[in-house]
Amino acid sequence: MDAFPGIVMANFGNQVLVQGANNLRYRCPPRNTISQLVAGDKVVIREERSQFDGNLKGSIVAKLPRKNELSRPNSQSKLCPIAANIDFILVIVACVPTPQPELIDRYVVASESLGITPILVLNKSDLLKENIQLKRSIEDLLTIYEKLDYIIVKTSAKEHKIRNLKKVIKGKTSILVGQSGVGKSSLINELLNRKATAVSPLSKGIEKGTHTTTTAQLFNMEIDGSIIDSPGIREFDLWHISMQEVENSFKEFSTFIGKCRFRNCKHRAEPNCAIKEAVRTGIIAERRLNSFLSITEP
Repeated sequence: MDAFPGIVMANFGNQVLVQGANNLRYRCPPRNTISQLVAGDKVVIREERSQFDGNLKGSIVAKLPRKNELSRPNSQSKLCPIAANIDFILVIVACVPTPQPELIDRYVVASESLGITPILVLNKSDLLKENIQLKRSIEDLLTIYEKLDYIIVKTSAKEHKIRNLKKVIKGKTSILVGQSGVGKSSLINELLNRKATAVSPLSKGIEKGTHTTTTAQLFNMEIDGSIIDSPGIREFDLWHISMQEVENSFKEFSTFIGKCRFRNCKHRAEPNCAIKEAVRTGIIAERRLNSFLSITEP
């Protein structure tokens, strides 16, 4: 049978779920000659005659080049890809739990360094009606990013208010990231309308020995487009990104880079630092500099 293109929905270790034309799903064994496949990878597959676990059986012929990949260190501090070919990184924050500004900035830096557009999604926005002090605190936090021209979308999975988010991500592939408790799962349920086809559960034979709770999975949305959910992403270690890359990922720094007294200025205790002067005059938010210093801490 002729080979045809497909997209990886999930990699469960000893089985790779691939979607081909007409949303047909194929269970494919991994191949040693093809490097690790992750959700969002585009591949070429060939259909086999038999069926497996309710899905068609296939074999992966080739992996196509990635336009980008999102990676994180594993337990051995080795950088491993978790998703590929992403258009948007949806940074989910919420009124509760209290947002962690540095974690938000880590997600933004990871996005900027990969050339992927970050979108800040304020979930549980319904809680803002009940607490004016909380509303001011959240608005102060998000205003910093709004001034930097980042897209900010308010949602409420509880009240089913996600129309604006759907408009932004329609036809694109997005991955959700955020600290625990911000309502990622609820948002995904809303985006999928509980009708979109999800990755089918693995049989006991396949599930044995795998860690499906940390496996990134791609879901189709009815509005056109895809969502990648990766429950394992809660923090981002950015040790693999150089200080210059981190510096360039803080958009408001661009005007001042190269204007410090010392060429290798780390924007800490060095005299005549252009970045610190911009903070002093209110051009750069002090909180953003603090995030930069924390991320680049020796």
